[in-house]
Amino acid sequence: MVIKENKNQNTLHLLNENIPFSRVLLVSDNEKKIVTKKEALEEAKKINLDLFCVAPEAAPPVCKLIDYKKYLFELSKKNKNKKKETNKEISFSFNIEENDLKVKLRKAEEWIESGSMVKFSLVMTGKEKTHPEIAYDKCQKIIADLQKKSPKIQLKDNIRKNLGSSFYFFLYKKKQ
Repeated sequence: MVIKENKNQNTLHLLNENIPFSRVLLVSDNEKKIVTKKEALEEAKKINLDLFCVAPEAAPPVCKLIDYKKYLFELSKKNKNKKKETNKEISFSFNIEENDLKVKLRKAEEWIESGSMVKFSLVMTGKEKTHPEIAYDKCQKIIADLQKKSPKIQLKDNIRKNLGSSFYFFLYKKKQ
């Protein structure tokens, strides 16, 4: 069985003559019908489209008439958008040293400038849990420091408390 391999996505697609089934369920814009592979290929060639096997594990296998190159282009566009919309996370403790915090903030600023949304988590342990107001102030200080460096940085929603042991908030770059 020969399967067309897409070099960009590392996925295997059953396409046109490479479909190993004798009968398929052909799904078009307005109808569904069970036809032989040969009839489905003829129909695809009539309208200059490709026969693409959408669900090879179904009984009978489901095939669709599509423009394969257009399908690959749209698939690559979706993958590019997914890469851009990644979320990053920075976690730090209540008693983080000033220099360590600066290093983390520098990294966060890079991520935000590159278009990622960054989640900040301030984790409290033991007796630190009795002073949530100090942790909240530390979160506000971090937001103010980053906004001072780059006014495009915005806070998404508010600073939230998570089950009494941590605060978290999201920062992102405001689109203009």
